[in-house]
Amino acid sequence: MATSYTTGLLDQRKSSPRLDLVEAAFAAYKSGKGFRGQIADIVRLRRGPGRLRPHEYYLFRLYEDQRLTPEA
Repeated sequence: MATSYTTGLLDQRKSSPRLDLVEAAFAAYKSGKGFRGQIADIVRLRRGPGRLRPHEYYLFRLYEDQRLTPEA
């Protein structure tokens, strides 16, 4: 029988904000990033060193190419 112990700290842990992925994808589309481009970005970032998830892509607004500067 496994016993689970919790402390007050674990109970008060903040969860990540809720994000409707469909609404976020449509907002990205309206800002000029096509659906295929979004999917390509998400796949590339998921396979990269940060292993970002789709909700993080939209949460950090990484679909806004004009905000991001290329690495030199």
